[in-house]
Amino acid sequence: MGSVDLAFYGLWQRHFPDVDVRFCQLFTADEQHRHRSPRQQQEFAAREALPFAYHSCRNRLPALAAGRAVIFWGDFLHMAHYRQQLARRLVALGITPTLAEGIAAVDQHFFLADSPDGMLNQTLAFGGTLIFNCAADRLDPAYENLLRRWARQTRGIWMRDLFSARLINRLRNDWSQSFLGVDCALLLEDASLAGLPRQWAADPRTGTDRGVAGLFLSRNVVPQRLMLAFARAVCRARGVRAEWLPWRSSRFPEWPSRWAFPELARPVSTAPPALVDLLDRIRRYDFVISDTYHVCVNAWRLGIPAICIGETWSRREMDVSCGVVGAWRDKRWVFYAMNEALEFYIHAGELTRRRWRERRAAETAERLASRPLLDLVRHGIQERAAAARQAFLDALFSLIR
Repeated sequence: MGSVDLAFYGLWQRHFPDVDVRFCQLFTADEQHRHRSPRQQQEFAAREALPFAYHSCRNRLPALAAGRAVIFWGDFLHMAHYRQQLARRLVALGITPTLAEGIAAVDQHFFLADSPDGMLNQTLAFGGTLIFNCAADRLDPAYENLLRRWARQTRGIWMRDLFSARLINRLRNDWSQSFLGVDCALLLEDASLAGLPRQWAADPRTGTDRGVAGLFLSRNVVPQRLMLAFARAVCRARGVRAEWLPWRSSRFPEWPSRWAFPELARPVSTAPPALVDLLDRIRRYDFVISDTYHVCVNAWRLGIPAICIGETWSRREMDVSCGVVGAWRDKRWVFYAMNEALEFYIHAGELTRRRWRERRAAETAERLASRPLLDLVRHGIQERAAAARQAFLDALFSLIR
């Protein structure tokens, strides 16, 4: 989520640096990671290092209401399952003693449940999603009333996906306008990254040359060896080398890669990377292959083609990529479908048979060679992001100027 929050930081620095902005979380990184080992804390600190500080917003609603604008920026903040998940997290962290009190805290801060209606009228929400909500969630009167009040009275809403935008239309009973925005990470600008400290040294193997693809896999149920075999076939067809991109703290796939992709290289740097290190690395790739949503989103933002291997189910009751058990909806597929990029989306099930896997690898390599096709997808994503950015800024300026 670092690229999401950096996007707002960049908008602030560029468009209204004279305005005091406070970045708030329901619980801080220190509270969330204090139970981890020193090594894990060091790694998280490197990955989450940002040029601003987060503050806890708990019990500070009057101070927020005194500001000129309240902004909900990205994430699952208003989703039914996330409401329950956050409440359980508050209990686990010892912040609230009971689940009921945890839910009340989430409702107060994300739905502004106990705040006057006027506070919602000075609230904007950009880049959030309700994509994993189910119809049954709305049969809970407490949640339905909160969601409906929030959707109807919030001054401006731009959801990141079509399904969520349509739900806002329904909640507001307003079909005359669009509530579709984009993922916040697509608003991140290079200028926001210029002065940020890097942790990695330059890689002497590549310099600024092309001829390298990035690979990161951590989300899917399908065996990694099948995804690695697919990635190897694509890289061979395109005549490029491949290296592991440690987007998250997932381990390098030592044994699967020995069997399926022995040439896959590790990054030279071994220090925990900062987010900007990873974005710098993506910029130098010919293309990316990943099963992770924000790897693909950030690659396309940079103009780097991203092959996404998605999946419509998980072994978890709730999965951040494809939703809740019995009501799967892959957010990766939604992003690609919305942006005319499905030629670069691979269903994980397609990789389970060798003949089909080889066919999809050959087709993918051919499409990666099509400059007109790549430009069509790139420009579509950029145009939509530019329009959403301007709509949000217009609404924000009307509140703070």
